Amino acid sequence: MLIPIQGIEKLISLRVGKNGEMTLLARGWVRSGRKRRRCYNPIPGKIWPRKLDRYREDGAELVTASAQTEPSISPPQFHPDLIVETTMLCDRSCPGCYAPTVLARRSSASPNDFLSLVTLDGALARLASVLDDSEPVIAVRGGEPTLHPTLSDLLLRLSQLTTNLYLETNGHWILKKDDTLLQKCKQLGVIVKISFDSMHTLKPQELRAACARLDENHVKWTVAITEATELAWRETVAENRWIPHERAIFQPKAVDHTGLVKASIAVIRPDGAITSGVSTKTEFGSTQHQGSV
Repeated sequence: MLIPIQGIEKLISLRVGKNGEMTLLARGWVRSGRKRRRCYNPIPGKIWPRKLDRYREDGAELVTASAQTEPSISPPQFHPDLIVETTMLCDRSCPGCYAPTVLARRSSASPNDFLSLVTLDGALARLASVLDDSEPVIAVRGGEPTLHPTLSDLLLRLSQLTTNLYLETNGHWILKKDDTLLQKCKQLGVIVKISFDSMHTLKPQELRAACARLDENHVKWTVAITEATELAWRETVAENRWIPHERAIFQPKAVDHTGLVKASIAVIRPDGAITSGVSTKTEFGSTQHQGSV
């Protein structure tokens, strides 16, 4: 049974029925004794005109011009065919990260910490029968892949296999002044996929600045929003409505290895091993390496 909302904080989403009736989903609060309790309730009713840009009620706001948060539109998701793990080094120590990352220190990094071009070529040769004559979606990740000293060489090699090449990153490097990697991404048509959630510590204003810089350098980009539920994803999208719907990927938060993004073909690890699952911490799920092939 729904409890009537006493105060509306935000109108999250809008569904348009076949008869033109629209139903709002609102976040608000109800009073319980002396305390307020947050709740989510649908508010049925008709709102006109249908192509409204904004609807305000009691100071709340809902943006629907690009249908970003309409429940009738499925959130974009990411389904790579091949995942290439370039390194397990990372410049962040994010709580809750599933990957067995090692905090990067320049003095301690060695060539063995990175996937070499020779090793990558060997792994691709083993996968040639399933990669030939296809246009695979390839995700380059880590750790933080931009720490790889010869990442450009790896991107060049992988770009010869596909035009669907994604660089998965925490995005902090984009705000720095060095444009070398940005120009390489532009040249090769690489799509920069930025992870955006509370774990990666990238603030909304930093995300917007990073995407603006990518636009300035004519680099394609998308944002992977990790949330526990689709409702939470829609709320994040509504709070960052400048992100086009098709670029706001819903990445469900994983609690064990079964919830992680899976590659339909394989995963290439930094040591050249070919497996069916991404690298994870031993404590994240039952084993560190899921399914060698």
